Order: sequence, then C-alpha cells, then structure tokens
Amino acid sequence: MAKSNLAARLARIRTETPRAERSDAVVRPSSLVSFAPSAMDFSAGWAAPSPLVRSRVVPSSRPIPGAPFLSPALGLLCPLSADAFPEGSPLDSRRLLFFDLETTGLSGGAGTVAFLAAFGRIRSDSGTPFLEITQHLLLDYPGEGEFIDLVLSVFAADPLPPVLVSYNGKSFDTQLLRSRCLMNGRKPPALPHLDLVHGSRRLWTRMLPSCSLAEVERGILGIDRGQDLGGAEAPDAWFDFLKHGETGRLIAICEHNLRDLEGLATLLFRMESIAGDPLRAAAAGEADAEGLALRWIAALRAGRAEADGTAARNLLELAAEGGSPRCAWALALTLAREGNAERAAELVRTVAEAKEGTAAAGLRVAACRRLARDAARRSRDYEAACGWIARALAIAGEGSPLADGLRRAALLYGRNGKTRE
Repeated sequence: MAKSNLAARLARIRTETPRAERSDAVVRPSSLVSFAPSAMDFSAGWAAPSPLVRSRVVPSSRPIPGAPFLSPALGLLCPLSADAFPEGSPLDSRRLLFFDLETTGLSGGAGTVAFLAAFGRIRSDSGTPFLEITQHLLLDYPGEGEFIDLVLSVFAADPLPPVLVSYNGKSFDTQLLRSRCLMNGRKPPALPHLDLVHGSRRLWTRMLPSCSLAEVERGILGIDRGQDLGGAEAPDAWFDFLKHGETGRLIAICEHNLRDLEGLATLLFRMESIAGDPLRAAAAGEADAEGLALRWIAALRAGRAEADGTAARNLLELAAEGGSPRCAWALALTLAREGNAERAAELVRTVAEAKEGTAAAGLRVAACRRLARDAARRSRDYEAACGWIARALAIAGEGSPLADGLRRAALLYGRNGKTRE
C-alpha cells in the first residue's frame, strides 16, 4: 500500500510541476550567489563568450629573451617526452603553450574547481618576440562546462601541436583539468609537457629558501612583484566574488595569473641558456654546480646524446672544488678508475672529514671505509685503518645496521696489525 501511494505521489508531482525551459541566454546562478554574476561589470578588455565566462587577450609588456628554437639540452633539466624534441632536433618556440590555473583549493581534491585558466604563446611583432596571454574566467559553477570547452579549444587552436609549459603543472594543473573534464563529460587533452619545477629543483634547491615560482623569480630572475596578491589567496578571492560581488580581489588574482605566465616564459629561456652552456652558468653562480654536475653525469650514464662528456667532467671538478661532497666522491671514483689514486684519495678524505650536515652520513661512512681499506692494502698501515673504521662507527652510530660490519672490520684490521708486529 505504501509503495503504491509513493508511486502515485511521484506521478502527481511530475504532472503538476512545470519543467523549466532551457535557455542559453539565462543561467541560474549557484546557491551561494545573491546576484547575477553575468551582470557584473568587469574592466575593459573582457569579452563574454558565454553568460558565465569572461575572456580576454593581453599582450605582455615584458620583453621575452627567447630564441626561435630551443636546444634539446633543455630536456636534461626538465623531463620531456620525445614528442617535443623528435630525433633530438630543436624545439620550435611557436609550439610552446604556457599554462596555469587558479583554483578553488590548493589540494586538488574532488571538490576543487578551476575558475581561471591562462595560456601564453610567443608571438612576434616586426621580429620582436612577446608573450600573448589569453585568460578565461569562470563566474559561477553552472558555467563550468562552457569554461572547459573554451580551455580545450585553446589546445586545438594552432596548426602546430603544442607543448605545454607549466610550473608544477604535471602534478597539479593537468591532473585537476583531467578530473574536471571527466566530470563534465569531456575528453582530457594529452600533450607533451615541460614542467619547469623539476629543473628549478635541480638548479637552485641549495641556493634558495624554496623553489616556489615567486622565490625563483625573486632570487634568480631578479623580478620583484611588489604588492602582488599571492596565489594562495585565489580561492578566497573567487568565493568573495560569488558571495558578495567583490571584483577587486578577483581582478587582482587575474593580474597575478598574468605575472605567473610572464615569469614562466622568462624562466624557461633562462633554463635554456643554462642548459646550452652549463659550465659558464655554474662558474657565474647562475645555477648550482652540484645539481648540474650530477644531472649531466646521470644523463651520460643513461646514454643521452645531448649530454656532453667534457662538460660533465668539468662540472664535476668545479663542484668538487666548490665543496660538494657528492661530486667529490663521484670524481674520486672516476679518478681511481683512471689510475690517479693519489688525487682520488685526497678527495675521499675531504668527504670523510666533511662536517655533519654538509654530507649524508652514509656517504661519509663509505669514504671512511674506503680510506681504511686503502690504508690496509696499500701501506699496511693497520692503525690508520682502525682509526678510519672508528670514525665511520662514530658517524653511523652504535645502533646503525652498518655497526656490526664496521666492528668486524675493526677486529680484522686490529688482528692484522698485531700479526705484522
């Protein structure tokens, strides 16, 4: 009985409640909004491609120190698929598509929505390159479908297949875009991607307090944004707009977003310059010699054609002379293989005697063990060997997994010393 009554009630509701007619001109705002976002007055330059999306194209006034083609060596700093550098050929800068999102949250959770998308392309006016930036701004949740369609249209706008350039976009921006595409029934784009955050960490982790884009701009590029509204304030700025119609902070976030893309373009070409001549960059203090040396050595071992062996060796020596224990250790092993035992031993000793905090404990222990072995084998100096083992044990600690092996080595060297006496 209850079941039939419920069915009857639902049928009556369906027949008595008129269905809302669809209109492409009128979109119902979200429950948060006490006004119509589509009626809000934005500053000049914004167009309305749909009721709840605003768009603008802005030519950047900042000069772009770019080249028409980018060296494949850039791929040594920033991992990039072979689609961008086919067969090791240079990358046409016209394919670059700088990309950044502003979102309603910084965690990328299921409820996070992108409300501002910015794209930058390199254009030239009378031969002078500049960055042309396109921004799409979502005014309210119901317009997300049209917003995503506009974003996806940018990826397909140029005849040349684009290469995305972002800062932490592989981990955040593209993942969020993919999620929102799927939620709205759209096919996510799949494009080659150059994420500059990886190169920044390799080049400047030891030189900067952090590798945020703002910190890299300030410390490496010499760009001071002044009173720029930070990206962390983006969610509050958009929600203030939804609740109260406050456009001031939202426009400030749009300006912040423009500055992000300008900084991204400047950073890319700085990285390309460093990749083209890493030894000059390291010697001039533009990049961390250790980071460059270890990256070039790793690329050589991986058989990367872009990595020059001479440059890798010179970077390793420069970093070792500059006090890098990791590079001193790597150079020592190379010299030992080449037969230069004396110079190798000097470098190993600098690693073993490095102060705590300047080198990993495991590396210092390995250096002490190597010195102990050499003292025992080459000069039969078992007392010195025991001394190096004692130093290694002090570094590792009594509770270390290495402790038992070190104690056995000390006993062995001690017995050999007594036998020799």
